[in-house]
This record gives sequence, C-alpha cells and structure tokens, in this order.
Amino acid sequence: MFPMPPCAPMIPMNPDRKTCCSPLSPAECPPCAFFQSTSCNPAHVHINPIRYFEELHEALENAPPYGTIILTQDVTASPVVPNYNWVPVAINDGVNIIGNGHKIGSESDPTKRLNAPLIGNGATAIKDIFVENLTIYANTDPSISPAYTAALAQHLSNSQIVCVKTFGTVESNQDYTAGIVAFASGKTTFTNCENYANVTGMTYVGGICAGTQNNANPYVVFTNCVNHGTITSNQAAAGNSFVGGIAGTVYYSKLEYCVNDTSVFGNAAHSAGIAAYANNTAIQCCTNMGSVTGTRDEMAGICSYLLSNSHVNNCVNHGSVRGVSGSDIGGIVSTISANSSIEDCVNFGNVSGPINHAGGIASHADGATIIKNNVNKGQISCASMVGGIIGVLNYSANTSRGYVTDNINEASVTGTGADVGGIAGAMSSNGTIENNCVTRGVDVRGTNNIGGIVGLAGVTTSGAGLSIVRNNTFEGKSVYGSGTGVRRIIGHYVPTATPLFTLMVEGNKAALETELTGSNASLTDSIDTVTPIPGTPENYAGVRVRPTDIDLGLNRFQGFTLLGGEDLCKGNCSPYPYPYLNY
Repeated sequence: MFPMPPCAPMIPMNPDRKTCCSPLSPAECPPCAFFQSTSCNPAHVHINPIRYFEELHEALENAPPYGTIILTQDVTASPVVPNYNWVPVAINDGVNIIGNGHKIGSESDPTKRLNAPLIGNGATAIKDIFVENLTIYANTDPSISPAYTAALAQHLSNSQIVCVKTFGTVESNQDYTAGIVAFASGKTTFTNCENYANVTGMTYVGGICAGTQNNANPYVVFTNCVNHGTITSNQAAAGNSFVGGIAGTVYYSKLEYCVNDTSVFGNAAHSAGIAAYANNTAIQCCTNMGSVTGTRDEMAGICSYLLSNSHVNNCVNHGSVRGVSGSDIGGIVSTISANSSIEDCVNFGNVSGPINHAGGIASHADGATIIKNNVNKGQISCASMVGGIIGVLNYSANTSRGYVTDNINEASVTGTGADVGGIAGAMSSNGTIENNCVTRGVDVRGTNNIGGIVGLAGVTTSGAGLSIVRNNTFEGKSVYGSGTGVRRIIGHYVPTATPLFTLMVEGNKAALETELTGSNASLTDSIDTVTPIPGTPENYAGVRVRPTDIDLGLNRFQGFTLLGGEDLCKGNCSPYPYPYLNY
C-alpha cells in the first residue's frame, strides 16, 4: 500500500464497538450496535457451524429480526454442487453477520464461487446489517443476475459494512454493478472495505458501490475504502457510463480517505478515479493512482461531474486522464457547477484528449464555483480551450460568478487549436481569475489566442457581466502561437456590444525573458480593445483598466507589470501551501 494523503488523522482500522451485556461470554458475544434491547438474546445468535453455501442460505433465511450469524469457518460450495447457483437472500430487519475473517467461496477453484450476490434487494427488508471481516469470492453470471449485481449485496439500506474484502470477478450486462454493494440508501456506511475483484457492467459501475439514493437525509458515507480491481463500463458510446473507482454515482454522500489504485475505463460519458457523478456530496482526502480512460465526454482523476453544493478538497490524482474521442477532461474534476468547489488538491497525472475543454484541475466550470489553492504538475494537451488549471471558466452566459484563485500550474500546456492558457484556456462572463501563478520552465503552445494566463477572454457565448483577470504571475519559458493573439497575460479579447461584456485587467506580472512567438505577439501584452467604449464603467463593452495602473514607464504597460530576471513566484506561490500532500 502507498501512503494516503495525511491531511487529517485516519480513523482506526478497528473502530471501537459496543459490548453486550448477556449470559454469553465476551468472546462469544457479537457487537450490539443494532440490537433494540439492552442485552443480547442468546437465542438470536446463530453459532452452529456453517460449512456450505446451502447452510448459509438457510441461516440467512431463518435468522430472526436483530439476530446474529457468526461464522466459525470458511464457507464453500458443497461437494455435490460444484457450481452453486446462489439465489440472493432477502434478510429480516437488523440481522448481523460476523465473518471473523472467514471466506465465502474458494479462491483457488473458480467453479466454487458464488455466482450472484450473497444478499438480495429491498430497502425495507435489507437493513441494519453489520458485516465484519468477511471475504467474499464472487463470479456473477449475467444470464441469471437481476439488475443489481455485486459480490456482497444488491441493495443495502441503513446498514454498516465494515472490513469487507471481495475477490474474483463481478460481471453484468445490466446497470448497477459493483465490487461490494450495488446500491446503497438511507444511513449506510462503508468502512475499511477493499475490493480486489475486476468489475464490468453497463451504466453505474463502481469498485465499492455502484450508486446511492438521491435522498438528503440520511446519507451514505465511505471511509478508508480501497479499490484494487479494474473497473470497466461497456455502455454504448452514445450513453453514459457513470463509472468510478470507488462509486458510480453518489447523492448526499461523503467519501473520505478512499483510494483507487488501478485503471478505470468508460466506453461512454462520465469516468473517474473516485466517483463519476457527485450531487450534494463531499469528497475529501481521496487519492487516485490508476489511469482513467473514456471514449466519450467527462473524464477526471477524482470526479467527472461535480454539481449542486458538492465539494472536492485535499485530494490527489496520480493517474493519467485520457479521452479517446470526447471532450471535458480534468486532472481532478471534469465539469463543476452549481455552488460547488475544488480546493487544496494536486494533480500529477497527464491530461489529454482530441477535442476541447481540458485542464490540470478542471475542464469546465459554470456559474457559482470556486477553484482555489490547487496545484497542477501534469502535462496538459488537447485541441482547444486548454488550461493549466481550467479549460474554460463560465462557457455559457452566467449571472453567478466563478472563481479561479490562488492556484499554481507547474506543467506545460499544449493545444493543437486555439484558446490555450497557462491558467485558463478561455473565460466568459462573470469569471474571476486572480492570484494564480505559472512557474518557470512552462511552455504554453497552440495556434490562435495563446496567453500565459488566459488564452481567450470573452468566448462567443459571453453574456453581460464583469470578468476579472487580476494579480496573476507568469514566469513561464515561452508562449507560442502559430497564428494570431499571442501574449504573456491574455492572448486575445473579444468585446461584445450586446449583451454587454466587460473585462477588468489589473496588477498582473510577467517575466520579460519569456519568449513570445506568433503573429501580433506583443511585449506590452496589449489587448485588442484598449480604449473603453464611452459610457459609465457598468455600461460598456470593452476593457476596463484602472487609472492607477496606467503608467507608461519603462516596465509598466496597461495594468501589467513586466519584469525580468526575477523569480516572480517566490513568496507568492512557493513554498507549496500544501506540505501534507506528498509532493
């Protein structure tokens, strides 16, 4: 195992559990977290030896509400049934399963593995299940499996899943396929779980869980979970994969200290190392080590689609993120929108794709979003709208402001087309890009509209509003464009008369030693429209330059400070503000 980001103390691998007050000895007494009474009822504890699948099936079917099944040995297929066709069991309320480290299945003989989930469906019939130290080997058969397919359970509600390990293969030609639980609802927690099984499904595929219920209260929590198996979606390319190393889709959930250390592949849209789709969800202190590949849109190292009050923080991506034929590719997140944020994250993985919208941290942000205190160290390459931190900020006409602040890009950015920037490829209305830094040695390359900080300000879908590019620092090696609009700060600006779009530029810094190549490349970093259209500052389309920033001295031009021979990022962007993230 590799170290996880030590951004906060990790929870103990063996959390404290309640003890029982009963005639049973402490060694025999199971945890009582879900017993309604104040004491354990020995009649509710099944401790008879369970040797074969048939006996386990019978014990699960007959367990009383709030009863407990304790395994005292490994459970395998019976000698007379070499390939057992398991029928998932609908369990009574509150049944506990204590595995005591024993296995269900046979690691060495694939003909003696469960071929369907141990536990069946039903949010009301399957709940309050406590599984401890249980290892399951599963090889599901798509021809007999229902829609929810996983090694442990189809659907768990209000449950605790603790210290579960799954091995083998989980395959399905339907939706909701996972290494441990296909679907989770209510107040369900996954703690210290690991999946080693290779998982293949259609839509909604995850190493730990395929999907969670869209329910605000209570919510599902994943803590200290690790996926080691390859995760693949074979959904038709025209659809959505929603495939993630830990989870497919998560609503009103929390993922913390989780790790994916192998490859994720989506044949359709939405592929990510941790979670494909997050809504009203927090993802924190998670790490992706595996490559993420998608054949359509929306690929990312941590989360492909982050929306509706969702937040990613203190996460690290080490894996490459590659789009085979789609757009929107991000080192940490692909698309972010609707009051969501990405903070204190680091991307080490290379990000690449053939079309547009690619960024070291995010590919595409719309509306009220925050991208702050992140570092990109991976090479970024795509066709157009390519940025070291973000591909495009507020592509559509937005009335809510999006912020890209206090980020560092340490890697080169390459576009085969237009709109390429060291921080942002393009930005539209009501976007703020400030206090960001592009470090020494970085190349920014493309065709038209190439900027050390922003490639293009004012894309064709710009709406009314004020956009700000302020107090950024560029000390990269070169800004190269084979066409027009090549500058150290903003490559090109597109004013729009209707609706009104206003750009404020002030306090940015750029190194004079930076090499500029391209038609209209300018040492003064002038922008196309430097004289504001007459009118009040709130009612014109053009560039707003504060009078205090206009100084025609040797090294000051239109709000930009051009310096040479200095380490402009020193004290501004370094040392790294995130020492705990294992650089």
